This record gives sequence, structure tokens and C-alpha cells, in this order.
Amino acid sequence: MFFLASSFTMMDATSLALVKQHNAEFGKQRILSTIGQATVPLLAGILVDAHSASLGYSDYMPAVYLGCSLALVATFIVMRLDVEVETGSGSMVQDLKQLVTRLEIDLFLLMILILGSNWGFIESYLFLYLIELKAPNYLLGLTLTVGCLTGVPVMYVADKIISKLGRPAIFIISFFSYAARHFGYAFMTDPWLVFPYELLEIFTYQIMWVAAATYCHILAPKGLLATMMGLAGSIHYSLGAVSLSVFECLSVSLSVSSAPQCPSVSHVLSVSSAPKCLMCLSL
Repeated sequence: MFFLASSFTMMDATSLALVKQHNAEFGKQRILSTIGQATVPLLAGILVDAHSASLGYSDYMPAVYLGCSLALVATFIVMRLDVEVETGSGSMVQDLKQLVTRLEIDLFLLMILILGSNWGFIESYLFLYLIELKAPNYLLGLTLTVGCLTGVPVMYVADKIISKLGRPAIFIISFFSYAARHFGYAFMTDPWLVFPYELLEIFTYQIMWVAAATYCHILAPKGLLATMMGLAGSIHYSLGAVSLSVFECLSVSLSVSSAPQCPSVSHVLSVSSAPKCLMCLSL
């Protein structure tokens, strides 16, 4: 998971550098990324279902092989890119000091931490919750497909939307959209009802992250764009995602340990804890 989060951060930093270098729009560059997120998980789910049916039990190795193959292809492509990046002072401590001593950057990173906590919670527990609701593997991939494909047209005009509404408005909409997703998941009893809430990923992640990434470009001191982007990405994808997941693991453990030692009660508590925490997170 560490390497996955790091790759997200470095790819965004590289994209921002290329956008600045060629005077392009960051939202449009993320269209192909969004299409990839929409198609590959669905393909992986279909491959896993077909492979598991032939074996008689669930085997997720086709998804692992597919992911590794695509990562290898992406690595060779990135190696061919000519990226110009402004350098900082040369001292990591001095560069970080320039960032964390500015109040507006601290507030921005705090907001990213809270948004990352929401993102990490859904990424960690939504699929487990859907599996408990007897969702097939292809439906898990389809949830990503629906959320991403609907965001493709938005990504094409994302920079214009952000310029029109302003970044603070985008972040506020993202928080309210997360609240709506959490409440919707909490009361969901049929896995197929997940799709209306997945549409809100346009606001909770796609256009939000375009606003966040381009805001890094504005806030970063000269020569520290990559550092600023790396710090924001690490907080969102790693620190924010881990912080709430750890809290959830502790709450599940306490709930199960405080219940009577009956297998059925423990199973009910562990299964029902996710929607309950989704409701609490919304508040």
C-alpha cells in the first residue's frame, strides 16, 4: 500500500510539472487516468470471476498479475518523458520548513488530512461491506467504473469549473458529498444500491483532487512544487487513509471484545460496524 500511495503522489507531481511546462490544463490530463480507473477494475473483476469459477474458490491472482503488468508498462513510459522540475534549496529540512511554517499551507494540509481520512475509510471498508451484502466480484469493479466514467466529461472542464466556483467551494461540496455517501452506505441493504452514491465520487475525489493539486501549484514556494505535491499526496493517500482505518480497527476490536463470546454475535458486530462508523463519520 505504501508503494501504491507513493506512485499516486509522484505521478501527480510529474503531471503538474508537465502541465506547467506545456501550459496545459491538469483536469484534461487526468481524463485518461479516470478512464483507466473505470475500465481496469471491471476487467479485473471479470477475470477473477472467470478464474475462480474454474477453480471452485476465490482466487484474486489474475487481478494482481494485471496490475503488475500495467505498472511495468507505465514505468517504461514514464522513463521516456522529458520532465523539467525546479529544484529547491537542496536541504529537505529547509524545504519542509518553508512549507509547514506558513499558516495557509498548514490549514490546507489539515483539510487534505480530513478528506484523506474519508477516502481511506471508503477504500478500506466499502468492498468488504458489499461482499457481506453478497455482491459478486464484477460488481465491485463496476462500482469504480460507474464512478469514474461519469467523471470523464467533468474532468474535461474541471479547470473551468474550479475557476468559476473557486477552490473553497469545491472543497465544501466534497465534504457534503462524503457525508451523503456515508449516510447512503449506512442504510444500504442491497449492493446494487451503491451506484447512486458512487456517482458522488465526482465531487469527493475527482474534481476535488484537481482543485487540490492545482492549489499546490499556487501555494508552493519557488522550486518546491514537487515537494508540496508529495506532501499533500502523502497526507491524503497515506496518513489520512491510515488514521481513520486504525481508529475503525480499534472500535471493531472493542465492540467484539465487549460482547458476549458467541460466534454469531461477534459476526454481527464485525459486519455491522462498517455502516455504523460510516454514519458516525458523516456527523
